Amino acid sequence: MLLMIGLIGMFFSSIAIVIFISVYVSVFFAESDQTSNKWAAYSACLFLFLFQQEMKASIILQTSDQTGNKWASYPACLFVFLFVIFFATGPGSIPWFFVSELFSSGARGAANSVAAATNWTANFLVGTSFEFLNQMLHQYTFLIFSGFLAFFAFFTWMYVPETKGRSVEDIQEELARGKSRFARNAA
Repeated sequence: MLLMIGLIGMFFSSIAIVIFISVYVSVFFAESDQTSNKWAAYSACLFLFLFQQEMKASIILQTSDQTGNKWASYPACLFVFLFVIFFATGPGSIPWFFVSELFSSGARGAANSVAAATNWTANFLVGTSFEFLNQMLHQYTFLIFSGFLAFFAFFTWMYVPETKGRSVEDIQEELARGKSRFARNAA
């Protein structure tokens, strides 16, 4: 029993270290002049979409026949770890940079509250709906979540302005025009 507790503790400690490093990397990229916050958020959503597709393929391959392709569980685990790393460096931390860059200092507290409530509500919905969806859809459960990721990537590419190196007023003026990426490029 004590050995099991020790192994579980080491497992969660290693996950915490990976998440810490991922968040540190995301802060490094946010402060770097070579990367844009919008591109980081967009590319992270695309990678998350790709990792979910690979997880789904591994799970389908593992459950495709009676003997089961046991080796397919290893790539599935790898893609879960990659998903956690890219989530921590992308959608897990980048929205907080956007909040601080999109709102003036007077509105930043309220905006952070709304962002935190939205984040935790989404976490709650994913956590509570997964088991129900998994019982209904089995190995195709990740298709729903992949659809959301595809939508978030598209939304980020089309409507989220680049915030790095720009003033709050400049960003708010662009948002007030209410035009998508296509309309801005055509004008």
